[in-house]
Amino acid sequence: HCTEQTALPNAGALWAQVFAAIGLKAAPAASGCCGMAGLFGHQERHQAMSRKLYDLSWRDHVEGGAPVLATGFSCRCQAERFSGKGLRHPLGMIADTLRG
Repeated sequence: HCTEQTALPNAGALWAQVFAAIGLKAAPAASGCCGMAGLFGHQERHQAMSRKLYDLSWRDHVEGGAPVLATGFSCRCQAERFSGKGLRHPLGMIADTLRG
């Protein structure tokens, strides 16, 4: 997520266009870092900060009830770790939709 947002700031809008092309609505949510940031969140010395970052930017989205998709592998791991929710990559939902 963070790498994608840095390299392609309009990524959320582009994903929304892809979803619209197959008849699905996607509303990109504004969020900061999930707190994993590759190895950062796995290191013991960063555990407390990792959880705080997740709580600030991701917890409400993930636990809010609406389906959440995440492009970042680390973001999906972090959601599973702190909220117990397995997030999907957008391509998984697209594949399911196209299979019918």
